[in-house]
Amino acid sequence: MNRKSKAFWEQVRGAYERGEGSYQELAERFGVSKRTICRHGKDEAWEKTEPLLRPEQRAMREVTQKLHSAAMREVERLEEQEADVKTIRDLTALVRELNQLAKCDREDRTESLRVQWGEETEQWSE
Repeated sequence: MNRKSKAFWEQVRGAYERGEGSYQELAERFGVSKRTICRHGKDEAWEKTEPLLRPEQRAMREVTQKLHSAAMREVERLEEQEADVKTIRDLTALVRELNQLAKCDREDRTESLRVQWGEETEQWSE
């Protein structure tokens, strides 16, 4: 029997709790049986801290968080009289648009959606 390390199971648990997959998907990803993952999940009381998200949903959430952070940095700069209002308005509009896209995604749209960012927007999201 090939016993896995504590660090291995912490990695699997973290992936489950972040919503990176079902027990079956994680079993395939980490090369163990679903039954073994189920046993660890039950014995260790694993709980998802985030809903199960598709890869494109996770990517959208990450971009939204980056843009939110950029907007907050610009607000701080504005408070210090170093930012321009136009940049903040642009960032706010982007965050609103992303929130609307996320809402549409939650409504389980079947058509695909493509968002293309300009260079300036990509710099804000870093």
